[in-house]
Amino acid sequence: MLPRIHTLLLSAGISAAMAVLAPVASAIDELIFVVEQQPAHDGEAVRAVGFATDTAGEYWVISGGEDATLRSWSLQLAEERVQDLDHEIYDLEASTDGSIVATGEGGWNGGTSTDTLRIWSADGLAHEIGTGAPIGFVYVVALSPDNKFAAVSGFYGEILIYETTSLTLYATKETGKKRTKAIAFSPDGSMLAAIWKGGTIQLWSFPDHCEEQSCELALLPVSMKHGGTWDLSIAFWPHNDSDGTTKIVSGSDSGMVKVWTIKDPHGTPIVTVESVPSGGVRSLAWSPNGSMIVAGGNGEITVYDADTLEILSQKVNAHSSRVNDVAFSPDGLKIVSGGDDGALKLWQVPESSAGCSIQTDCDDFNECTIDDCVGNVCQNTPADDGSSCNGEVGICCSGSCDTAACMSDMDCDDGDNFCSLNDVCRNPGTCAAACDNSFPACSLHELNQCCGPQCNQSNDLDCACVPTHSKEKGVRCRDNIDNDCDGLVDGDDPDC
Repeated sequence: MLPRIHTLLLSAGISAAMAVLAPVASAIDELIFVVEQQPAHDGEAVRAVGFATDTAGEYWVISGGEDATLRSWSLQLAEERVQDLDHEIYDLEASTDGSIVATGEGGWNGGTSTDTLRIWSADGLAHEIGTGAPIGFVYVVALSPDNKFAAVSGFYGEILIYETTSLTLYATKETGKKRTKAIAFSPDGSMLAAIWKGGTIQLWSFPDHCEEQSCELALLPVSMKHGGTWDLSIAFWPHNDSDGTTKIVSGSDSGMVKVWTIKDPHGTPIVTVESVPSGGVRSLAWSPNGSMIVAGGNGEITVYDADTLEILSQKVNAHSSRVNDVAFSPDGLKIVSGGDDGALKLWQVPESSAGCSIQTDCDDFNECTIDDCVGNVCQNTPADDGSSCNGEVGICCSGSCDTAACMSDMDCDDGDNFCSLNDVCRNPGTCAAACDNSFPACSLHELNQCCGPQCNQSNDLDCACVPTHSKEKGVRCRDNIDNDCDGLVDGDDPDC
């Protein structure tokens, strides 16, 4: 068994201590091959893979390739649908609930590509929700946990965040012409992480609200150095501890897999890291319950125990060349992989590596989820919104504990004068959860008048659009309101 290396990094990422520990050796199961499709993309490389879910809860495989197609497959890898695009897909991501899929395409070094971000309805991948404007070689894509935002980046020194419904620009971050190799949202949506060529990992606070046309991400005092040059990847642990502690796994061509634990990332962060030697790592993913990590490298696929970084299962010759992407199925029992060899493959995680036997096996250390073991599969269901957490000074919201400090309702005023429901101090010490904003404010707080012309739809993001006219016309083309609810305002609406 390979040694595991522990490093403690304080505040800004300075190494304070290092020790090498050899974990107890155990038998390594071979990853079980299920089925393959080759060539999956007409002999071209399979660039990105994932799983999508339909409204009935059934899931299937999705893949994007160098042949400029997006494809969906049954669990037997029988092809179901092909979408022809303009240029090769470099990355794709399915939302946590599987309802939408984001794809990024681009031409090498810019070329004549449309460099497009696309958002798809995952139910069959038949409906394209929207297409972004040319934005410069979309190399990596990430979706926020609430499906509201898509982050993209590439080779030209900028991270761009778009609203998924309208694909309007929401926030930006200049990176000093650094080449972004991977980006990811934290599971509570409060942070965005990126790893650049050279292996530096940086975190930013993700803004809840942008007053301007777009705003810039705020840098957090957390900087981590993985190392590596070209093949770099990161992924957030799918859960947050109740105290805000989060984890990031990173991998690179430097031959290491590292798990970073970050306490108090928005305050005075303390960072620790655990490392294990590996082959060159091209792609990484957490299992849905956070207990395993899968890494794809130079032909091999390896499944690690997320806590100990011991190898649980492995397939050395999984692909005949580089493994470009790997992903866990929603139940955590299967892995899909795609490679430069043009093959799309499905694998079964051995029962000794995956699954659960008792409820405590599924504890994700999150007070705002109900943990259960059903049919050897962990289920971590969000607790009811409004239930108490963090010593009863917080309340649960969409599976996370909201513990914003307040003494009175005035402390919770977010400046949204019409449509916000987040202006109430509950369970002394906690502002009303942000998830309250998902309810129709006009039906709950009539005095807010959060309907029709009273709602400034360009600023009040928690107010559902209510059409006041069938189309924009005349003075309605100058009122900064989407009067016909087509997602376009004033001069951007062709009706004007």
